[in-house]
Amino acid sequence: MTLLEENGALRIGDLTEMFEVSNETVRRDLAVLEEQGLLTRTRGGALAESVRMETSFQRRMRENGTEKLQIARIAASYVQNGSTIIIDSGSTMAHLVRQLRSKRDLVVITNGITHVEDLLGNPTLTVVVTGGQMRRATMGAAGPLAVESLSSLHADHTFIATHGFSADAGMTYPSFDEVAVKRAMIGAGAEVTLLADGTKSGRASMVKVAPLTELNRIITSQPISVSEQSKIRDLGVELIVAESSDSPGLRLAGPTARAPGGEQ
Repeated sequence: MTLLEENGALRIGDLTEMFEVSNETVRRDLAVLEEQGLLTRTRGGALAESVRMETSFQRRMRENGTEKLQIARIAASYVQNGSTIIIDSGSTMAHLVRQLRSKRDLVVITNGITHVEDLLGNPTLTVVVTGGQMRRATMGAAGPLAVESLSSLHADHTFIATHGFSADAGMTYPSFDEVAVKRAMIGAGAEVTLLADGTKSGRASMVKVAPLTELNRIITSQPISVSEQSKIRDLGVELIVAESSDSPGLRLAGPTARAPGGEQ
């Protein structure tokens, strides 16, 4: 059970080698643990019950979690006390929301329903939630109602998420409804920053949200190719690549990767 909680899933073959027992012994033990409600057997192994019950959003929160946290920490350094900001839905944005606990007197506009509880934990923040139809995949509101509510608002800074980005294709996303919301968020922000881990670099989805030239900066992580970095910077978009590090501090990659105030 300790191994299962650490790894989320285990294969029968791995367990037989580890404990030097037969497949039948492992299967019997897994059956007993399943009867106790401690795991879920699968073909060829077992899943931790916590993993089986996860939503797709919760899984994305765990995926590339270190990189997303690093990105969020850098993004939070651009948030000034007393400002009005828009925060998109999504797992990387959830990490950003948690980095705002030390900020004061913000007005935060968001379509992310999972962000609200964390934001309300800071009594100095004013939280504005867009209307719209909730999408389970992103836990965000979308559709005409969300777009309409954003069209009458203005923010100092918009933090946007996407499914894929590249210098050639721009920002892309697989859902028409959410694309309209993202475009409205971009239009409402005086400054716009894309937060997307490096796995989204070079990826193109069905619907184009906007060209990268509509962004002030992109905060991402490895892997992002050197050629893609060069193309993005040639567009005049600031690119910050957060590097994972064993130390608690941040290490920023690239000649233009500077925090506010010019600190490397």
